[in-house]
Amino acid sequence: MAQFKISCVKNGKLKFEPGIGTGTVQFLRLNSGITLSVMNCCLEKPVTIDFNPPFYSVGFSFNLAGRFEALPDCRKKVIALKSGQSDMKWGPNLASLTGTIVPGNLMRVGISMDHEVLDKMADRYMHPLPSLLQNPPNGLTHYQSVITPQMRAVVFQILQCPYHGLTREFFIEGKILELLAYEFEQLGGTGSSMKGAPLRADERERMHHAAWLLSGNLDSAPSMEQLAGTVGMCRTRFYECFRMVYGETPLEYLRRQRLENAKNFLLEGRMNVTEAAFAVGYSSSGYFSKDFKRYFGDLPKNYCHKHSLCKNG
Repeated sequence: MAQFKISCVKNGKLKFEPGIGTGTVQFLRLNSGITLSVMNCCLEKPVTIDFNPPFYSVGFSFNLAGRFEALPDCRKKVIALKSGQSDMKWGPNLASLTGTIVPGNLMRVGISMDHEVLDKMADRYMHPLPSLLQNPPNGLTHYQSVITPQMRAVVFQILQCPYHGLTREFFIEGKILELLAYEFEQLGGTGSSMKGAPLRADERERMHHAAWLLSGNLDSAPSMEQLAGTVGMCRTRFYECFRMVYGETPLEYLRRQRLENAKNFLLEGRMNVTEAAFAVGYSSSGYFSKDFKRYFGDLPKNYCHKHSLCKNG
């Protein structure tokens, strides 16, 4: 296993050598006190990265593709982030942080800062932070959710920023704030600020069943009215509960499942674009291609071509 050390607090860049993989891991420190990390690579073997201290107390990450594992020194269990997942970590300064990238494609964006930076933002806009971020934790607080379509769109705008210099920094900082707004909306959904009655245990189980019905019937998914009726709820309450559990609406969840499955069909070479579109429930390959680009940042053929080149070295 290859092993590297990299600074996570200053502008830094790691480029993988031939035989290990292609792509980079880089950090950008903004004047506001926020640090942006971008991992965009395709590896042939596992890579361990030891991040150099000091570390920031609050971190948000968005895993668009691949699997990333982190092991802070204050935890015995690895924190694993799969494709389509986001997470928030808040805790005291760490003595060490080790990350492992598994072989394959990885596209990941991270945002980190000290809690004081968040406090200043909250004071500036005269609005309290989500409840999970209001009281200092004794240990490491970890909250994991899903990347919504809105989050994914903003992450790709950051990755594809066309500007340079000061304009680039302003653009990226604005997009980071937009991304945090979506993340705070999810965090707020875990506390008292969520509209509607608190989620009951049986309602959570119904949402898991509804998600199973959607992901298992991509080509002939039930309507939202049918789905709400199947789990024995009115449509309004069903939507509320589903967002509490999955951080997105049932339709957003269905679209994400369809596109992720179609992407896998295409990368495996099992289907062409039209076949993949129809296999996951799209009635038009043109509409599928537009959705695919909005979600993954590129048209299906271009996306598959780039990733096939990556796999072939």
